[in-house]
Amino acid sequence: MKEKAFTLIELLLVIALGMTLLAAVVLTVRDAQIKGRLSRIASEMAEFRKVAEDIYYQGNSGYANICIGGTLSSIDPRLIDIKKDIEGKMKGSILCYSDKENYCLSVDLPGVNYFYCLDGRGNFKKTDTNMCVNADSLCVGGP
Repeated sequence: MKEKAFTLIELLLVIALGMTLLAAVVLTVRDAQIKGRLSRIASEMAEFRKVAEDIYYQGNSGYANICIGGTLSSIDPRLIDIKKDIEGKMKGSILCYSDKENYCLSVDLPGVNYFYCLDGRGNFKKTDTNMCVNADSLCVGGP
């Protein structure tokens, strides 16, 4: 009696099918991770807006001290937490400018081809390029 066995072609076919399914799962998980990080960025920027308004109305320097040297200052512990979350946990980069009356905050995440931009006039946009070049910059445009 002849023993039945899988042929080499059958084994290769099963391996190829398994690799295809694995690739699809990996891509789906990666996309879900990116969407989760982007949602978290939007949440952090909404929190930044609240903190900026608190700082504006608490003192006489307006928004001037929320950004220093192109990044978030440490004037408020909540700004420190936002910076740690974006730069530390999410590996994003922050660009921030402010003066007494205006601010512009931009966040870029690795692996994403756009920026999130928030300005002191209430504009919050997803943009193709970094819109923040100074405190008076407006977040306009978008994909």
